[in-house]
Amino acid sequence: MAVVEHKKVENVRYIFGSPSTVKSRYNQVKRTFPEGKEYSIFAEPVFVEDTNTIIWSTDLKGSIINFSKLSPTDQAIAKRLLTNSIQTLLNAAKDFDTTELTDFIYNCIEIPSMNNVYLVRGAGQDSVVLSQWGFVSDVPGMEKGLLARIVNVKRVPMLFNVIFEDKEPAKNQKFYFEYEDNHVSHFSDADAKIQLEEVKVDDQVKTYQKEGETIIGLQNFTCYEGGRYTLVAVRYIDMVFTVLDQFDRTVAGQPFIFDYQGKQNSIISNNEGKITLPNIRVGLDVLAYQKNGEAVSNEHKFICEKGKDNILRVTVEEVAPVLLDLDMPFVVLNQEDKPVQGQIFTFDVNGKQTTLTSDAQGRITLRQVKEKSSVIAFQTKEGNRVNDQNFICEKDKENILRVVQEANPTFNMRFKVIDPKGNTVPNAQVKVQYAGKTANLVTDDEGYAVLENVTPKTEVKVMAIGEIKKK
Repeated sequence: MAVVEHKKVENVRYIFGSPSTVKSRYNQVKRTFPEGKEYSIFAEPVFVEDTNTIIWSTDLKGSIINFSKLSPTDQAIAKRLLTNSIQTLLNAAKDFDTTELTDFIYNCIEIPSMNNVYLVRGAGQDSVVLSQWGFVSDVPGMEKGLLARIVNVKRVPMLFNVIFEDKEPAKNQKFYFEYEDNHVSHFSDADAKIQLEEVKVDDQVKTYQKEGETIIGLQNFTCYEGGRYTLVAVRYIDMVFTVLDQFDRTVAGQPFIFDYQGKQNSIISNNEGKITLPNIRVGLDVLAYQKNGEAVSNEHKFICEKGKDNILRVTVEEVAPVLLDLDMPFVVLNQEDKPVQGQIFTFDVNGKQTTLTSDAQGRITLRQVKEKSSVIAFQTKEGNRVNDQNFICEKDKENILRVVQEANPTFNMRFKVIDPKGNTVPNAQVKVQYAGKTANLVTDDEGYAVLENVTPKTEVKVMAIGEIKKK
């Protein structure tokens, strides 16, 4: 490696931050172009912290001559080589199809002065190398873009795609542009594009929108050949509010004051409880409030967002409703949703209990229940309360009572024994045969005998034998 320059870091500013990172930036360039020698235009730096100096070296072979010591003819050669090398470097960067890399290379080719350009005169081939690359002069009045003014100037069109933040194409959006001595404005077309003609390569283009006389959405671009540029437009929308009371009902006729961008706007909610603020910038802070005399009350803070439902809350005085005494209808259904007759339910209304039985259609009517009352219905089995169900008494509502029937229910069968004259016969012996069983029963004082726990549809044979004689 041949030393190109050994220079103290003074009166210059490193674009990438601390000068101690110069070696990292050099390695980044080498990693980006590992297959070629595009990076050979950059001298390799070594930062010496104790002396705040950088040693710049190159592996190019030949005599190293500073630009200031070249003849006019050799200076022209150096400029031509410089132009070709920079153009080769930029073309290689653009192959990566990313503006970030191209912008990085543009910053790399910044130098404080032409004294940082060296001609390397080799055997049959000349080259150029740059020291203090990535640095710009810190002297007032000196500007960036020194090499852009030295190498051949090219002008190219700049085509901008205009979108909103959510990537939606932004048509008919007005932008202002400043570059060179131009101050122009353009609207995005039907394809959401804006094109600037004849912009100098490497030139800086500033673009923005306006809100009144205030600049918003400032963006900066560097023009380069084949560049791709995206302008992000500020979106404006109609901001819709819904006024709701404490019961989530819309409220008409509610006045609100809206404070945004230093101005105030007083609007009253319409018949649907809606308020619309037109043409509000997305992301803008909006304060809404009401007034009680001169006092501010009921403040709400919002951020304007696309597709957001903005709710304004108000508290209204609620007049207590008149509650009616209603007949409360029930229908008793089994697990197959069929009405069930003969089901006994007890109803508890505010501690008062009433017991009712479902009719042939499975219906029960609980009379004179106060509207909105809580009603508990339950059944009793073997002395225990079961099958609790809760209801609220509401007008024109049919209430469903559920019962779960046993899979194999059984019943008691009662038999009456009479003599030829139709008189009941107490203490008579009754023989019953069913389901492979035989039961011997005795009638009671009223002439009845009871067979318990018989499954429905069971065939039963009964024979009265006669009265048992008392001893």
